[in-house]
Amino acid sequence: MTMPDRAALDACVTRAAQQVVVRCALYLGDEELTPVSLGGGSVKADARRTQTRDASLELLPDGTHDTDDLYRLVSVPGTTVKLWRGFVLADGSDLLVPLGVFVVESAEWKEQASGSSFSVSCADLSVRIARAAWSDPMQIAAGTNLAAAITSILTDRWPLVTTNMPEALYLETLGAKATLGTSTSGDPWADACALAEAHGYILMFDADGRSEERRVGKE
Repeated sequence: MTMPDRAALDACVTRAAQQVVVRCALYLGDEELTPVSLGGGSVKADARRTQTRDASLELLPDGTHDTDDLYRLVSVPGTTVKLWRGFVLADGSDLLVPLGVFVVESAEWKEQASGSSFSVSCADLSVRIARAAWSDPMQIAAGTNLAAAITSILTDRWPLVTTNMPEALYLETLGAKATLGTSTSGDPWADACALAEAHGYILMFDADGRSEERRVGKE
């Protein structure tokens, strides 16, 4: 989903009467499995953290999925949760802004007298790289374009990662050979973040689930 036109979004924000909408859906790869109803939750984003985004959500059973269905769906390996927030327009359509793409870290199903509840704790896609521990050392030659170097690290640990780091926009190169993965207990995502930081960038996954570099201090 592409970002909405800024002017249209500003018009919604400043409109006297607003109807806010939140959308949540489960995905497997690029395929949407099903939309999901939300009972509440929160999303936190902080570029100062190695893992930029996390979310806590309450998923509600509806006419399509009961709690058992929801538990089964989020337990499928590779399933991600996508979130959007926005406004309902005058014509009844939605203007939505992505809030992030998440991996379910834990799920809690409670049975109470008032009924059942199902909540999940989620982390952004960086955890897939962080947990793909090094198996062998990786060397990147001096003079390699910074974006190319970081992309090679990410794709080595997660071949299906989506990146948004065109080399033409990042002219910095490595001043010396980089050797990563000398310890199998190392964190490949933290290593990639450290390399970006050494050149004045923050490495993160954006709200659309693409890894990108942002210059330190840039909003």
